[in-house]
Amino acid sequence: MKDLLIFVPLDTFAKAQYEFLPLGPLYLSSYLGKAGFEVDVVHGLIEDIKPGYRFYGLSASTAQYTMIKEALSFIREIQPGAVVVAGGPHFNAKVCIEDAIKDDWDYIVSGDGEIALLEIMSNKISYLNKVIEGIPILDVDTVPFPDYGKIDVTKYNFPLKEGLKCSNIITSRGCPFKCAFCSTSNKRLRQRSVDNILEEVDILINKYKFDSLMFVDDTMSINSTRYYGLLSGLEPFNIKWRSYARTTTITREGLSRMKRSGCVEAGPGIESGNQDILDLIGKGTRVQDNIDWCRSCENEGITCTPSIIIGLPNESFDTINDARVFMEKAKTSAFAYNILMPFPDSPIVQNYDFWKQYVTVYPYTWEDCVTKSKKITECFISTPYLSREQILEEYYKNYDFFAEITGFDPRKRGTRKDA
Repeated sequence: MKDLLIFVPLDTFAKAQYEFLPLGPLYLSSYLGKAGFEVDVVHGLIEDIKPGYRFYGLSASTAQYTMIKEALSFIREIQPGAVVVAGGPHFNAKVCIEDAIKDDWDYIVSGDGEIALLEIMSNKISYLNKVIEGIPILDVDTVPFPDYGKIDVTKYNFPLKEGLKCSNIITSRGCPFKCAFCSTSNKRLRQRSVDNILEEVDILINKYKFDSLMFVDDTMSINSTRYYGLLSGLEPFNIKWRSYARTTTITREGLSRMKRSGCVEAGPGIESGNQDILDLIGKGTRVQDNIDWCRSCENEGITCTPSIIIGLPNESFDTINDARVFMEKAKTSAFAYNILMPFPDSPIVQNYDFWKQYVTVYPYTWEDCVTKSKKITECFISTPYLSREQILEEYYKNYDFFAEITGFDPRKRGTRKDA
């Protein structure tokens, strides 16, 4: 009998299933494998789960929780007596853990899973202790690279540019910023070293034959010395890459160096074109500075894809119009656009007694917790100035407007065979 099967379900609610490699489970696989355990990874459907393992680790975002509950029942049938452990981003919120405790999990892990799962499999955790708080790994260079050999990496490709084969990669854990809407807000930042990152880049490019990268850090530019070192190290690879971006941590010089190292697209989290809202949600940016940054990004020859959210606290028709004005002034060639989804581990939900004066959160199921879906049909928030129906209506109006002025429509991006 093998030791462990790690399962993460496909995002069946999304348009494409194989844009992102399941890095979290692959990190767990490499960590447990280094400790001597035999591990397999399945990124797929419930029926892809096989019997023959002593332990099963099921990983889920909030929208995927119902899927792994179904997987739990399936495992109880095909492998009675196996120890089944739940983990992943869903369990970063207390309310999610409290909800899950009533289900038939042997253990629930919150936070970093590597050490917790190792201790469970090494029989160091009592069966009476159902909820395990994961111990953060401070030196993330000590974590082995994701166990890419455990899945078919040829299936995966982020739609960066036509003709490119793009893999996601992450260079840090956590984010020190305190944006009120964000599910990763105010998490301790731990960054990998430049040499460690470049070693993994070499593996992805030369062993697994990717020719472009999507850096998925919330912000990888916060330490300029490290960031510039990484940019210099990327140059010899002669690859294309994309990342998220924060306008306060990347200067014009930084944009120039990004371009030189192969950056073809940057996605700054703009969120709103209204300064009062930016201040209220703790974004720490200025509207005019954001406009200037986006224009500088485009002027450097990097596609700028600002992310805008509708329905933030105190949203009104006027502030929605401010977002339109922002996009007109920023003159970007792309954009990303979402309705606020109040995830259970976001400050808005965690501190709702304060935030309810600015935004009302309506009941939702775990399956509703998506921002990337085949079609957004519901809104779960309102503000003192806009009903949930008005926000949804304005969302579609703005989407069409942004697509018209940029000549780009994210709703049509990334369509592939698995859509």
